[in-house]
Amino acid sequence: MMTSTTAEAYTLVFSLRGEKAAEFGNFVYRKADEILLRTGNRVLSVIVYGSIIDEAYVEGLSDINIALITKGVVNDLYSLRTILSHYFWKRYRRKLSVEVFPYEVFIAFYRNCVPITVIIARKGLVIAGGELINKVLRENCVCGEPSLYYSLCRAIREYSKALLNILHGRIALSIRYLQHSLVHALRAIILRETNEIPCTIPEIRENLRKLKRMELLNTFSQIIMLKIRAFNAEKIYKRKRLESLGPRNPLFKAFKDVFDVLSRAWLSVGINILTFDELIGIIKKLKPIELVMRCQDNYPIIEMYDREERYHRASLCK
Repeated sequence: MMTSTTAEAYTLVFSLRGEKAAEFGNFVYRKADEILLRTGNRVLSVIVYGSIIDEAYVEGLSDINIALITKGVVNDLYSLRTILSHYFWKRYRRKLSVEVFPYEVFIAFYRNCVPITVIIARKGLVIAGGELINKVLRENCVCGEPSLYYSLCRAIREYSKALLNILHGRIALSIRYLQHSLVHALRAIILRETNEIPCTIPEIRENLRKLKRMELLNTFSQIIMLKIRAFNAEKIYKRKRLESLGPRNPLFKAFKDVFDVLSRAWLSVGINILTFDELIGIIKKLKPIELVMRCQDNYPIIEMYDREERYHRASLCK
């Protein structure tokens, strides 16, 4: 339980972070609108979301997540993101992650309860276009397969990024993506059982308590703490490959625990995926230099290039 002094300090941190988030959002709004106006497009709304306004933010590790809702389709999305990221890094020395949605796409996704749009609309810090977001929030949001499979497939993809980063010795980044993967997997489990989307870390915790899933709550708390201490882990495990750490190692255990939650999430829709030991067996055998786990037709697969640059592809389903 927090003391009054701790609670005040905690509130101050979030207050200061909120002010910074607003500054970031306004900067991106000005730059994006300036760029898009040249093409006849324009920014309708700007929302800051993600860990910068949640409790999982780690200075120097977490991205700044900003969503732009535009009047029309952005023809050169890659260029827009690249230019904005360049200016943002030059100004703040922080990594920017931008999601861009034409308004018609955003509202269609929201009606289908695609989690990212629900999180942005309901929990984001609105910098511009508040009336538009209020209009979106009046729409009926119906959870179904698109909501569920979005979370399942994002969980697999983020876990893939965690694996790839640890293969290349980037420990802190691997922990960051591991936490992202767990959030998406837990969101899928909660969505399956409650038909509601928990948007924030406190909401995920509260739902797990209500569902009496204490083992999942414990795993979640451990991974959040590991992310907060990610740079310490970077110093301890630097350049060590996952399969060489051994089953008693805390970092190895974290990867196993998250993959076990992933397995439960996929099993909730009747899909039995490989065990963690089987996945590690594939990695040990092929020693990939590149890998990606993703969904194809709502089934998880893994694609890899080995050291001879040969391509390998396999189903993650049993």
